[in-house]
Amino acid sequence: MPEITVAFSAFMNHISGTVNAKQTIVFDYTHVNEGAGYNNATGVFTAHQSGIYFFTSSLLHAHQSTSAHIAIAKNGATVAAMHADSAQWEQTSQSVLLHLVQGDEVFVRITDNTDEQFFTALESSFSGFLLCKYFK
Repeated sequence: MPEITVAFSAFMNHISGTVNAKQTIVFDYTHVNEGAGYNNATGVFTAHQSGIYFFTSSLLHAHQSTSAHIAIAKNGATVAAMHADSAQWEQTSQSVLLHLVQGDEVFVRITDNTDEQFFTALESSFSGFLLCKYFK
């Protein structure tokens, strides 16, 4: 079976507006989307092949009255968490390795607070790639 390259790097090309609890953060501008696994309209990466994947996200949280609690989620379950403090501009990031099977979904979302805002100009991103594939 031929090797399929899977890699994406997506950024916010807009100010996010408000993002609410359990809402997926959409990174709408992709520099790379090899394998077409990332959907820049929904913010969701879907694995088209099983393997070990690496994901990373970085967000610039605006100066607001509440802190931001963010998660990298696999099929809706939090697998890595981030925190950005309130009352200041703060950059937060997190990375994780995951075992995925074909059809698994990975995305970044707000976990609890509402009306969170993140900024663009290449300061907020979500990226991932297939490290090695396996068959089950």
